[in-house]
Amino acid sequence: MKNIFLAAFLLMAGSLSAQVNLFEGSFEEALAKAKAEDKPLLIDAYTDWCGPCKMLDREVFQNEEAGAYINEHFVAYKLDMEKGEGPFVAMKFRVKSYPSTLFIGADGHLIDKVIGYGGVAGYLKTCGEMLEKPHFENINANNWKLDFPEFYRTTFTSDSWERAKPDPEKTNAFLAEQEDLSTEVNWSIISGMSYYGHDYLGWAVENREELLTMYPKSEVDNVVDKALSEAMKEVVEANPEISALDAATAVGTKFNMELVGESRDKLVINFLYGQQDFAGLLAYLEDGISTEPQLYMVNSIAWRIYQRNDDQDVILRAIALLEKALEKEEEHNSMDTLAHLYYKANQMDKAKVAAERTLELAEEAGADMPDTVKLLEKLSE
Repeated sequence: MKNIFLAAFLLMAGSLSAQVNLFEGSFEEALAKAKAEDKPLLIDAYTDWCGPCKMLDREVFQNEEAGAYINEHFVAYKLDMEKGEGPFVAMKFRVKSYPSTLFIGADGHLIDKVIGYGGVAGYLKTCGEMLEKPHFENINANNWKLDFPEFYRTTFTSDSWERAKPDPEKTNAFLAEQEDLSTEVNWSIISGMSYYGHDYLGWAVENREELLTMYPKSEVDNVVDKALSEAMKEVVEANPEISALDAATAVGTKFNMELVGESRDKLVINFLYGQQDFAGLLAYLEDGISTEPQLYMVNSIAWRIYQRNDDQDVILRAIALLEKALEKEEEHNSMDTLAHLYYKANQMDKAKVAAERTLELAEEAGADMPDTVKLLEKLSE
């Protein structure tokens, strides 16, 4: 398997002195080049206002070691999702979060869509995994200008039209007329409009297993999570005294599904997170969760607590939880969160140690941490 050799390949790649060779041309020309070279097409789907997009460009596409690996295995292409052909590609692949990376097989079929950026090592690991994944045979990039209704098209930013907030009534009326809700156009509307709400979220829950064979898991799970979250809100509004766990059980009953383990944890945590019930969140992570919380989850919650909470008891509990998670796996973003929490708890010596360790971990991962540098400057004043 190609990704098995990734680590060894990177050790010798520095001597090759290569950055990522970006193809310049139209989207269709990029697809043709990938087909001619029998390589997957890697598309950096970005916008010019996106900070993490710039970080991805700097840390990956201008990195010699990353360039050597990507050039060997992919045709690389950057596309601004808000200009020229970009909005049409964004509509086709339902790209609304940035940065996103689209992986398209040499045959033109979608391999997967990956949202976000978490450092060079993680990005290249994902690239390696894409070389082994099956393709979505129903999603052909060569058929990229689909006949989308205007209310869907105008939810995307473009230099060719004005963006507009959709009317859920139009979404419901359009979907009510469709015979097959699972087509690309209809799924794009169900998925893309889920944030604004419509009457077909429950349909996605009922048909989740089939949808997972047709569309990226991140898309399907996003719609299902939205449906369960909306149902959770309805249960709590009807019974304000109900516990989050009991509310989750009621939601499972509504959809005739057993919400246990990770699926229950996800629903409860997302609900409490949305309510900004930080004390409740920490209590659930400390005692109620079915499995030990993963570092990325603890970090996300701890950072939100740093940003939006001043209760020292909550801050100290978040520190304890994050310290425990970092004992098993050190990672620069989470260590940075810990440094900031120490600072907010007035534990300056610990904040300095954690900030310094953050920069060490970031250097190993090939990441820049300007906020950590600023924190260290404040600690040195």
